[in-house]
Amino acid sequence: MKFFLSLILVVILFSSCQDSSGERSMTSDSLDSPAKAFGDEVEADTKKSKVEDEKESNSVAERKLIKKGSIAFESSDVNETKREINKLVSKYRGYIGNEHINKEYDRISHSLTVRIPSEYFDAFLEGISSVTKELEDKSIHVEDVTEEFIDIQARIKTKKAVEARYEELLSRANTIEEILKVENQIGSLRAEIESMEGRLRYLKNRVGLSTLNIDYYQKIEGSVDSPDSFGSKFKDALYKGWQGFELLVIGIAHLWIIIVLVFIGYFIYKLRKKRRKNKEL
Repeated sequence: MKFFLSLILVVILFSSCQDSSGERSMTSDSLDSPAKAFGDEVEADTKKSKVEDEKESNSVAERKLIKKGSIAFESSDVNETKREINKLVSKYRGYIGNEHINKEYDRISHSLTVRIPSEYFDAFLEGISSVTKELEDKSIHVEDVTEEFIDIQARIKTKKAVEARYEELLSRANTIEEILKVENQIGSLRAEIESMEGRLRYLKNRVGLSTLNIDYYQKIEGSVDSPDSFGSKFKDALYKGWQGFELLVIGIAHLWIIIVLVFIGYFIYKLRKKRRKNKEL
């Protein structure tokens, strides 16, 4: 396998340096100097690519930033708040990814996950802040993925260039064994390229669309009694009384053997007392 890979490198370099005087068969002659030249070429390309990547990464205007955050607040009317949020989402060309509504005895809670184009994220956040009087919780996180973004792009470009050379080499292969080995290399390269392209698409999506989790709730009037009200005290007394009864039953359950022994002792005592009276008579 190593022999054939070296042979592949030789053929690629050899074909690029010679005039079109006909195809040559793949042999092991003159491996060292062409392979070294090819290695030097790849190393030079790699260094050049790194320099270009560093220059590109220094451009603040091209920074790739993933913005995400969460806010929480109380609403006087959850339905009206939802309508206002829908207007803002439509205005800034976003969409609601997830929505959850939970109703409890004392409040109604809404949870939303909103995706907004990154360039409108700050404006959308300001719009949401205007919907409520005060934010109870706010958390914003920005992740810079510029370096990873550029690195993946460069690696894809390099892998595709190598793939193209293998494709050219495949057309020059003479035996089935050579064809299979080249195709195996192409398949491995293609898998790596698709994996990196998938990661790049994911980053583009996260960079292009920011994520904001919104949690808001509305208290239900009259559902919560004042701590000093009669109703609150009465409910508290009933609850504590029931707890006391439960503890009593549990205590009796723990002492059942003692209670049984007491009843047996009492029965024996009464039986003996009755016999004594009968003897006296």
